[in-house]
Amino acid sequence: MRETLVLMLGLLDYDVTETADGGAALEQFIAARERGRPFDAVVLDLRVADGLGGADTVRRLRAIEPALRAIAVSGYPDDPVMTDHRAHGFDQALAKPVKMDTLRGALQSLLAG
Repeated sequence: MRETLVLMLGLLDYDVTETADGGAALEQFIAARERGRPFDAVVLDLRVADGLGGADTVRRLRAIEPALRAIAVSGYPDDPVMTDHRAHGFDQALAKPVKMDTLRGALQSLLAG
Protein backbone atom coordinates (compact mmCIF):
# COMPACT_ATOMS: atom_id res chain seq x y z
CA MET A 1 0.00 0.00 0.00
CA ARG A 2 2.89 2.37 0.74
CA GLU A 3 4.11 2.13 -2.85
CA THR A 4 0.62 2.90 -4.15
CA LEU A 5 0.30 5.97 -1.93
CA VAL A 6 3.73 7.21 -3.00
CA LEU A 7 2.73 6.78 -6.64
CA MET A 8 -0.58 8.58 -6.07
CA LEU A 9 1.08 11.47 -4.26
CA GLY A 10 3.59 11.80 -7.08
CA LEU A 11 0.78 11.89 -9.65
CA LEU A 12 -0.78 14.68 -7.57
CA ASP A 13 2.53 16.61 -7.90
CA TYR A 14 3.61 16.29 -4.27
CA ASP A 15 7.25 15.74 -3.36
CA VAL A 16 7.33 12.56 -1.30
CA THR A 17 9.77 11.17 1.22
CA GLU A 18 8.98 7.49 1.67
CA THR A 19 9.96 5.54 4.77
CA ALA A 20 9.31 1.98 5.91
CA ASP A 21 8.32 2.84 9.48
CA GLY A 22 7.84 5.62 12.00
CA GLY A 23 11.41 5.58 13.25
CA ALA A 24 12.71 6.33 9.76
CA ALA A 25 9.94 8.92 9.32
CA LEU A 26 11.11 10.72 12.46
CA GLU A 27 14.68 10.78 11.17
CA GLN A 28 13.61 12.14 7.78
CA PHE A 29 11.30 14.71 9.38
CA ILE A 30 14.10 16.06 11.57
CA ALA A 31 16.60 16.05 8.70
CA ALA A 32 14.19 17.98 6.45
CA ARG A 33 13.69 20.62 9.16
CA GLU A 34 17.43 20.94 9.63
CA ARG A 35 17.87 21.48 5.87
CA GLY A 36 15.28 24.25 6.00
CA ARG A 37 12.80 22.22 3.92
CA PRO A 38 10.26 21.00 6.49
CA PHE A 39 7.48 18.67 5.47
CA ASP A 40 4.12 20.29 4.75
CA ALA A 41 2.27 17.20 5.96
CA VAL A 42 2.73 13.56 6.89
CA VAL A 43 0.66 10.54 5.90
CA LEU A 44 1.14 7.71 8.38
CA ASP A 45 -0.09 4.14 8.29
CA LEU A 46 -1.32 3.14 11.73
CA ARG A 47 -0.03 -0.42 11.57
CA VAL A 48 3.52 -1.20 10.50
CA ALA A 49 4.74 -4.78 10.51
CA ASP A 50 8.25 -4.23 11.84
CA GLY A 51 8.61 -0.79 13.31
CA LEU A 52 6.97 2.22 14.85
CA GLY A 53 3.35 2.66 13.78
CA GLY A 54 1.49 5.84 12.93
CA ALA A 55 -0.10 6.58 16.32
CA ASP A 56 3.22 6.49 18.18
CA THR A 57 4.96 8.35 15.37
CA VAL A 58 2.49 11.22 15.29
CA ARG A 59 2.86 11.72 19.07
CA ARG A 60 6.63 12.00 18.69
CA LEU A 61 6.33 14.28 15.66
CA ARG A 62 3.90 16.60 17.47
CA ALA A 63 6.41 16.90 20.32
CA ILE A 64 8.84 18.28 17.73
CA GLU A 65 6.30 20.27 15.70
CA PRO A 66 2.96 20.98 17.41
CA ALA A 67 1.54 22.53 14.22
CA LEU A 68 2.15 19.31 12.29
CA ARG A 69 -0.44 18.40 9.65
CA ALA A 70 -1.05 14.67 9.78
CA ILE A 71 -3.24 12.11 8.05
CA ALA A 72 -3.79 8.61 9.44
CA VAL A 73 -4.29 5.72 7.01
CA SER A 74 -5.57 2.31 8.00
CA GLY A 75 -7.33 -0.76 6.72
CA TYR A 76 -9.03 -1.06 10.11
CA PRO A 77 -11.87 1.50 10.12
CA ASP A 78 -12.94 0.49 13.65
CA ASP A 79 -9.52 1.28 15.10
CA PRO A 80 -9.94 3.91 17.87
CA VAL A 81 -7.55 6.24 16.05
CA MET A 82 -9.70 6.09 12.92
CA THR A 83 -12.95 6.66 14.79
CA ASP A 84 -11.54 9.65 16.75
CA HIS A 85 -8.44 10.70 14.83
CA ARG A 86 -8.26 14.22 16.31
CA ALA A 87 -8.00 12.86 19.86
CA HIS A 88 -5.00 10.83 18.70
CA GLY A 89 -3.11 13.71 17.06
CA PHE A 90 -4.27 13.38 13.45
CA ASP A 91 -6.05 16.04 11.43
CA GLN A 92 -7.69 13.55 9.09
CA ALA A 93 -8.11 9.81 8.64
CA LEU A 94 -8.40 7.82 5.43
CA ALA A 95 -9.57 4.22 5.18
CA LYS A 96 -7.80 1.79 2.88
CA PRO A 97 -8.05 1.35 0.04
CA VAL A 98 -7.45 5.07 -0.46
CA LYS A 99 -8.88 6.51 -3.66
CA MET A 100 -7.06 9.22 -5.60
CA ASP A 101 -9.89 11.75 -5.29
CA THR A 102 -10.15 11.13 -1.55
CA LEU A 103 -6.42 11.61 -1.08
CA ARG A 104 -6.44 14.76 -3.23
CA GLY A 105 -9.33 16.25 -1.29
CA ALA A 106 -7.84 15.41 2.09
CA LEU A 107 -4.50 17.00 1.24
CA GLN A 108 -6.02 20.08 -0.36
CA SER A 109 -8.22 20.62 2.68
CA LEU A 110 -5.39 19.99 5.11
CA LEU A 111 -2.88 22.24 3.37
CA ALA A 112 -5.40 25.05 2.78
CA GLY A 113 -6.38 25.26 6.43
